[in-house]
Amino acid sequence: MMAGAYLLDLYCDIEPAHPHEYTGGRAQFVDEYGSRARRRARDAGWKIGHARIICPKCAKLTEAERRALLATAPV
Repeated sequence: MMAGAYLLDLYCDIEPAHPHEYTGGRAQFVDEYGSRARRRARDAGWKIGHARIICPKCAKLTEAERRALLATAPV
């Protein structure tokens, strides 16, 4: 029997600016296919784009609030 799985580790791009409930600003989603793992993450509130991945907590912020957090984040 052969089994396959897709593991999607997500890290919030806003995470250095403030603490998250996720360990290290990270969450894991597992499925047989990558498209379904991404769908599960989106259903959980994650915003997944080409340039940025944002956790559910940061997704509730406005774009201006996110930029302000990133501007004050330690480098």
